[in-house]
Amino acid sequence: MQNKSQTDIVVAMKARDDFKLSVLRMVKSAIQLKEVEKLRKLDEPESIQLLQTIFEAAARSPSTSSRKAIGRSWRKRNPEKPR
Repeated sequence: MQNKSQTDIVVAMKARDDFKLSVLRMVKSAIQLKEVEKLRKLDEPESIQLLQTIFEAAARSPSTSSRKAIGRSWRKRNPEKPR
């Protein structure tokens, strides 16, 4: 899985696909971190379980763009008062 992710990173870099590149780097980083914690390489089922956990957590948390939109709408309703 790690070899495949590395080749996907290279392809995303060549295509200048920033979003895909950032996701792939996050995946690679998470796998490497878990391998350091366990002091061994992860096998395929462990890697898949790790990725499922990461993406489930990401699906539960509000996105940054949603938080920014909420902040903008709040500022429109409550503009700062000049000092």
